[in-house]
Amino acid sequence: MANYPNTLYAPRTKANKSGKEYDPAKTTVIFKEDFDSLENEIKAIETEVGFLPKGTKADVKTRLDDVDSAIATKATQADLNAHTGNTNNPHTVTKAQVSLSDVDNIQQAAKIDFDTHVANQSNPHVVTKTQVGLSDVDNTQQAPLTSFNDHSGRHEAAGADVLNLTGLTGKSLLEVIVATGTTYALTTVANQKVIVLVKGDWTGSASAGTVKLNYNAVQKDVVGVKQAATADKLPFYLQYSETPGAATYNITVVASVGTLANVVMIIIKIT
Repeated sequence: MANYPNTLYAPRTKANKSGKEYDPAKTTVIFKEDFDSLENEIKAIETEVGFLPKGTKADVKTRLDDVDSAIATKATQADLNAHTGNTNNPHTVTKAQVSLSDVDNIQQAAKIDFDTHVANQSNPHVVTKTQVGLSDVDNTQQAPLTSFNDHSGRHEAAGADVLNLTGLTGKSLLEVIVATGTTYALTTVANQKVIVLVKGDWTGSASAGTVKLNYNAVQKDVVGVKQAATADKLPFYLQYSETPGAATYNITVVASVGTLANVVMIIIKIT
């Protein structure tokens, strides 16, 4: 009774008859070596096939037929190579599956372009003064804060005495004069009070200077001026009040350096 397929074939040891030597030329005689060769082939086949080669099938042929059918449904090496080399998203992967569901399909700027844009301080978005809430602001140079503080600080006083307006109860406005230029000949009468307000533009350089308001060659007000060496205009303001008596004298505006422009004098006579 055959041991296979439960165990491999294990033949018993055999030997030639005493005095008989193996001679492959004698084709009508079976020698021990002939049996050994056949048995070795059997053991090699059983070893290669393994135990129970039919598996759960009725026989080996049925199992092999089923294997052939299964292989026919599998991908070939060529199919595998074609699939692994396909870079056109053969599995239809979506952006949500790679955690990019909120990313729009638009071209992104290169980082160097983005950094260049961020560093651009030349108004790349063409922002207007209206867009930043300055539609009513003129494009004129403002007085430096130090100059403004220096000028305004000299006119600080308490109450109505800022322009020496005390003692005006019962007085009446006689005349308001608006004059342009740096010189005006003012004529007054006895007991007549005058208030003089002056504004204008100064153009100079980085050298510090002054703008003075004089009456009859006597200084009544002065403001310090200084700016960068440009042609920009710096606005200035001057004022004084007094009761000069009956006289006609010049009111003058004089700059120690630079030039004056757009000078306007407002002269208020009160009697």
